[in-house]
Amino acid sequence: MNAPGNFPLLCDAINHVLAANDRAPLDAADFGSDALVELIAQLLKERDSAQMEALAIQEEQLKSEQKYRHVVESLREVIFQTDWEGSWLYLNPAWTAITGFSLGKSIGTNILNYVHPDDQQRHYEMCLPLMKKADARCRHEVRFVTMDGGFRWFEVYAWPALDERGNIIGAMGTLNDVTVRRDAEEKLREQLHFNQMLIETLPNPLFFKDREGRYLGVNKSWEAYFGEQREDCLGKRDAELGSAWACGGALHQNSDAELLQH
Repeated sequence: MNAPGNFPLLCDAINHVLAANDRAPLDAADFGSDALVELIAQLLKERDSAQMEALAIQEEQLKSEQKYRHVVESLREVIFQTDWEGSWLYLNPAWTAITGFSLGKSIGTNILNYVHPDDQQRHYEMCLPLMKKADARCRHEVRFVTMDGGFRWFEVYAWPALDERGNIIGAMGTLNDVTVRRDAEEKLREQLHFNQMLIETLPNPLFFKDREGRYLGVNKSWEAYFGEQREDCLGKRDAELGSAWACGGALHQNSDAELLQH
């Protein structure tokens, strides 16, 4: 060799590479010229193969990440992550589509800035366990304000965000827009309240029964007519009450209950 003084260093370097690849080291006698050239060629080939494999894995991971991001960003449900103090770290585009607030201006701001003032305390109390237990979960519905000054009802489902050591570093979860359902429930409550008020103001005694003849309700005229309180008949049949309650004539309101009138 042209530089015999460097030969021991070369041997040490080659053995170091072999050890890193879980291969047995070579003795000085194994380092002949032909053997050395062949060994170096083999090591270079293995290195190139490992690099190609690593690149293939990296490319596959990139494709998987892009596919996952595409799925997340196309969801109509808001996906979020916050830090320990409740500031947004991540939001998918559904946040902007629903609330009107841009992702750029929202990221880094606190989630409570967007919760309706009347719901902030309840939201805070519901999410507090997430900062104390790694297996905690919370699910509740609160109003989030929107860019146009209105609000939307969100079902919040969240759990702790953990670092690689299992320490709680924030929260992550979903925000599902349930405004349509909440509006429908409110309209139904209003309609039921109106119906109840109408029944209560009718001058005729009215009562409701289920299929098995148990009283579901009566109106004020019924109470006045019989001189009894409605609590005395609810859930009972005529046979369990005095004879004054037993009366005929029925107008079927629906398949589940009867509306009887005298």
